[in-house]
Amino acid sequence: CQVVDLFIPANNTLPKMVIEEDKRNLVIAFDLSVDFQLDNDLGAGNVGEGAGSTNVDSYVEACKCDGVQSFTCDSSPLLPNRELFVCIKSMSPDVEIDTLNSMVVSQNTTSMDVIVAGQVEIPSITSREYVPGVNGIAVSTRVPPNIFSFRAGSSITIAGGVEMQFVDSGLFGRKLL
Repeated sequence: CQVVDLFIPANNTLPKMVIEEDKRNLVIAFDLSVDFQLDNDLGAGNVGEGAGSTNVDSYVEACKCDGVQSFTCDSSPLLPNRELFVCIKSMSPDVEIDTLNSMVVSQNTTSMDVIVAGQVEIPSITSREYVPGVNGIAVSTRVPPNIFSFRAGSSITIAGGVEMQFVDSGLFGRKLL
C-alpha cells in the first residue's frame, strides 16, 4: 500500500496534521441546540421590569453544504482530501447571525478546534465568510485523515456557538447569545 500525505508539521500547540490522504467515507451529525438568556435591567420611570425566554431552535439552520456561496445542503459523504463546507444561517428575517463564536470537529474522544473566541484557529486549512445575502456564515475547513477516521460507519460531529442579534435593533442593541 502506498500513501501520499500533504501535511502541516507539528508545533508546540498543534500535532502533525495530514491535509490530504487517500481514504474515504464520512457521515456528519450536527448538534443545533441553541440556548440564550435575555435579561432586562430597566431604569427608573414608568417602565416596568421584564424578563423572558423563548426557544429559537428553529431560527438557526446548519448543514454540510456544497459551497461558500450556494448554501445548498449536501448529504453526500465527505471524502478525504476534500474541503468540508459548513453553512450556518438564520431562518428568521428578524434575527441575524452576528458572530460565529466557536466551532469544533469531533469524533469519539478526538477533537479539533476550528473557530475559538470568534477567530479561525488554523488559517492554513480553514476560512470563514459572512454571507449577508442569505443571512449566514460559511466555513470551509479540512478534516485531517491522520486524526479522524474515514472508514465506513464513521461519523464526525460539528458543534459550535453563534451570537445572533435582532435586525435593526436600534438604541438598545439587543443580542441573543
